[in-house]
Amino acid sequence: TTLGDSTYLTGITLQPNRKYIVRSVLHLTNGTAANGVKVALTLTGTQTSAASTGLVHSYDTTNTASTFTAVALSSGTQTFADAAAGTAHYVINAEITPQNEGILKIQFAENANGGGTAVLKKGSWLEVREIVVD
Repeated sequence: TTLGDSTYLTGITLQPNRKYIVRSVLHLTNGTAANGVKVALTLTGTQTSAASTGLVHSYDTTNTASTFTAVALSSGTQTFADAAAGTAHYVINAEITPQNEGILKIQFAENANGGGTAVLKKGSWLEVREIVVD
């Protein structure tokens, strides 16, 4: 259940007081379906007032979407869980404005402890673009 870094979707350095659009599609599985999966956006550094707005949609094996509203990354991590699905697809659309320089990461894990293994599948992607605001 401990969040771990992706080997392939590596961290991206974000500069302070700039706005970034973050889009991602993540495909995760867990061999023990009842334990589910979870995914997190993590921003390193001192981020006591980092702003994060947007939506995360989770599609599971029943093709029922759950919507999670993104909140401030002031604690450094925003976790989104899909507690009862062996397969879940996350669609993330967010805007992030870091207070200080930090590294944005995608992390994932098994949602509930039970001996399963969360796996990030091929075809997952992360896009981060800085937007200029006059």
